[in-house]
Amino acid sequence: MPMKHLLTLLLATALLSACDYDTFRDSAPEPVPEPVSNAPISLLRQHYYDRSVRITEPIVFSGIVTSSDRAGNFYRTLVVEDESGAVEIRAGLYDLHNLFPTGHRVEIAAQGMVTGYRLGVMQLGRAGDDWSARPCDYFLHRPQLEAHLRCSLHAEPFEAAEISLAELKEELCGRLVTVRGVASDAAPRACWAPAPDQADNYSYNGYRLFRDGNGDSITVITSSYASFAGHPVPEGRLSLTGILLYGSDDSGRKTFLLKLRDENDVRKD
Repeated sequence: MPMKHLLTLLLATALLSACDYDTFRDSAPEPVPEPVSNAPISLLRQHYYDRSVRITEPIVFSGIVTSSDRAGNFYRTLVVEDESGAVEIRAGLYDLHNLFPTGHRVEIAAQGMVTGYRLGVMQLGRAGDDWSARPCDYFLHRPQLEAHLRCSLHAEPFEAAEISLAELKEELCGRLVTVRGVASDAAPRACWAPAPDQADNYSYNGYRLFRDGNGDSITVITSSYASFAGHPVPEGRLSLTGILLYGSDDSGRKTFLLKLRDENDVRKD
C-alpha cells in the first residue's frame, strides 16, 4: 500500500477511535452509590415478627451467607446472618451457591421487600400473588433479586456458633450453629431421608432424632432431594452444624430442627 494511503487510513482510524472515546465518555452514566448497612438483621424479628409487612423505609442489612444449596438440601433460598440474627432470602433461583457463595458478605436493600416467617426464621422476598398462600414469595428472576441484593467478591472468616441443646431458643433460628456430643436414635444403616418415590404423604423429608448425654434432643431434617439423602446416618458421638429451625417433626411434635448444608457438616466428636 502506498505510504500516502497508509497515512490516510491510520489518521481516519485515529479520528474514529477518538470520536468513540468521546462519545463513550460523554454518555457514561454516573456511578450508582452502593447501599450502606444502616440496621441489624435482628430488626426484622423485633418489628415484623410472625406477620407479613412490605418494608417502605430505606433499610439496608449486611451479613454473611451461611447456607448453601450445592448439595440440594436448601431449595431456592439463602440464609444471611450478622452479629444480631439471621434472615432467609426467598431468592427463587437455582445454583445460588454460585451467585452467593458461603462466607461472602451480602448487602440487602430491603425497601420494597416483604417480610415472612416460617419454621422460626424471618424471611424477606417479594409480595405474593393474589392467588398465592404465601404472603412472602420467591423472586421470579435474577434481575428482580439483584435489585435488592449485592454480593461481595471475597469470603470473610466466619464460624458457626457452638451451642448446647439446652441453650436452644427460638431467637436463634436461622443462625448457623454447631451442636456437639450428640448421637442418632436411628437404626443402624438408616438413611438421612427416603427417596422421593418412597416418601410418605408427599413430605419428601427425612427426620432423624439426635440426643446428647443429658437426654436433650434435636431433629435433623433432610430433603429427599439432597445429594446425601440416601447415605447412612453415622453412628457414635457426632458434632452437627447447620441452620437452626423450629417446627414439627414427622410425628407432629414441636421441636428444634437442624438443616445440614452437606455431609461435611457432620463430624466425629
